[in-house]
Amino acid sequence: MADRVGVFKDILSRLSDRNINVRKAQVKTDAGKPALIDLCIDLRDRQQLESIFTQIEQMSDVLNIRRVSEQVE
Repeated sequence: MADRVGVFKDILSRLSDRNINVRKAQVKTDAGKPALIDLCIDLRDRQQLESIFTQIEQMSDVLNIRRVSEQVE
């Protein structure tokens, strides 16, 4: 993600608009480098995952998005 003021808020807004709960969030920024945002979110199903991925990928500041693991608690 390109590091700009508000990018994290914009991602959270998209999640909130779709009633997706964020369990954990970690943001790492270094001067001159893209921001790294690590989120643990609650999803209903694979369709919801694919839908929110599409929404976030369409953001001009997002360089890459990926699913790291399937975690059930």
